[in-house]
Amino acid sequence: MSNDKKIMLRDYLSELASQTDARLNERVQELLDDPKTIKRAHKFMEKHSSILGKLHEYSEILALQLNIPTKDDVANVARLCMQLEEKLDTIEEEIHQLKAQKEEKQQTYEIVKMPAKPKTFKKEKKGYAERRG
Repeated sequence: MSNDKKIMLRDYLSELASQTDARLNERVQELLDDPKTIKRAHKFMEKHSSILGKLHEYSEILALQLNIPTKDDVANVARLCMQLEEKLDTIEEEIHQLKAQKEEKQQTYEIVKMPAKPKTFKKEKKGYAERRG
């Protein structure tokens, strides 16, 4: 195929796609404007919703009988895990704060602490008195 034929074919397909899209959009709009179609869709959605509700209920019963977790059970466990993780983070922060406070108190104690009088000084004093006397 030559380039001209390819371009013509592409243009033709593009035009055909645009026309088909326009006709399809018109038809969808007509159906959406039709009250009968809306009522049918509403009835279908109600049935569908009812069936899904029953299916969910039956799956819960089956999961209970088979002793397997349901989607809600897994979601609850995930929520509890997140809460536990937050509490652990809080506890870790409190531990770090307590350690920092302990270190500060220890440093303050070391600064304030006065050196004790050496006991050897008393012994030397006695020894000196004995030697003199």
